Amino acid sequence: MIAAIIAALAGWDRGGRVGAMAFRGCALSRAVAGAFVYDISFSITDQLKFTPT
Repeated sequence: MIAAIIAALAGWDRGGRVGAMAFRGCALSRAVAGAFVYDISFSITDQLKFTPT
């Protein structure tokens, strides 16, 4: 499942409007009652700027 998530998101872009997402890393965060939680990190080269109104 983790490989499928990475494959689906790595290289994804919004039709040239922003940079492509790049995979940065994955780590097991914790395991609780048989459930595993992974941190999967991606980055994008563009910046989102917010101007308060």
